[in-house]
Amino acid sequence: RVEVAIELEMTVKSRHPDRGILVSYMVAPQYPKVLYITGSRAVFDRVKYQVTEQKEIPGLPLPSTGKFFFCELCELLTNPTTAPITNNTTEFRLD
Repeated sequence: RVEVAIELEMTVKSRHPDRGILVSYMVAPQYPKVLYITGSRAVFDRVKYQVTEQKEIPGLPLPSTGKFFFCELCELLTNPTTAPITNNTTEFRLD
């Protein structure tokens, strides 16, 4: 059994509140995985950037987001058992 924290981010917020939540999860040993479900691609990209502090560069591999896994809400609602949930290097399943 693995404890997973789940965050639902529907809108882009200012940088500071999001960063505080991310740092809390980074140092929380009770949550080896954090699943961010985002309401749009813009939110998806913003939170991923806050985790890695790197922008996506076409043609280069994406950096791992470590214990942070991401999925867009529309994908999860459309395909709950096959929705892509990833940290850019590892897939995560909701089995």
